[in-house]
Amino acid sequence: MPKKIAMFKPGVRSYQNTALDNFDQDIHPDILRYLQTNFRAACKEHFHYEVDPVWDEIVSALFRPSGNTRVALAHASGCRPHSLAAALSVWFLLCTHMGRAFVFSPDIATFTIAREIIQLMTLDNPALGYALEFDALSVRLKAAPERRIEWMHPDTLTDTKIEQMKGCYSFVFVDQAHQCANELLEALREAIYPQQAALIAGVPMSAHGAFKALYDDPDFVAMRIDAMALGEFHAAEAQKARELNGEDSDLYRSTMLAEFPH
Repeated sequence: MPKKIAMFKPGVRSYQNTALDNFDQDIHPDILRYLQTNFRAACKEHFHYEVDPVWDEIVSALFRPSGNTRVALAHASGCRPHSLAAALSVWFLLCTHMGRAFVFSPDIATFTIAREIIQLMTLDNPALGYALEFDALSVRLKAAPERRIEWMHPDTLTDTKIEQMKGCYSFVFVDQAHQCANELLEALREAIYPQQAALIAGVPMSAHGAFKALYDDPDFVAMRIDAMALGEFHAAEAQKARELNGEDSDLYRSTMLAEFPH
């Protein structure tokens, strides 16, 4: 049995317990109360992020007060929804009660940007840093670890993890859906409830498969962003692709017009 060793003489006041109490207050979920506002306001006031107008319709669909909030987005090559998805992930983690976000992507961009947003927020409120813990694939609230942003690892993804997403207040982001296995997209299609916010995004490369099925599913909101909507540079690239491949080619229509092949 270890023997306790006296550290100070009787009557000496120590502040370790005060520090522990203060730390418990710093990590309590109530510290996030000042962040509880709508998504656009949070972006403007807390995230140092401005929503590009190209995403306006998608944001409106994800936050519609009733009806389906699951979006299947066909987009042109060069469209990068990572900043939007990162901001949405941070909003669900920090600005909602019991919110969480799940990111399915082979690319690190979304998770990296989410961490950068949070790091900038801690400059405004250092106590926020005490309330969170980070690892390579997640950001979690210390006082409630189920509240998290999780970049899902392909080697540990199971049907049980997918089942745990059912009905929880969350945001699900699937990046590069055209590169995702049909099994994943079909499992998410069954697991995500109509009122759960989800953005399934990819280039419409194939006329078949689970991504096309999601896009055609009336229970998902189908949206499209072509190269012309992305600005002058992408519009110029689309014109080059049209001249090179022809306006009726599947490659041009998929990668630039964001249309599924016939």
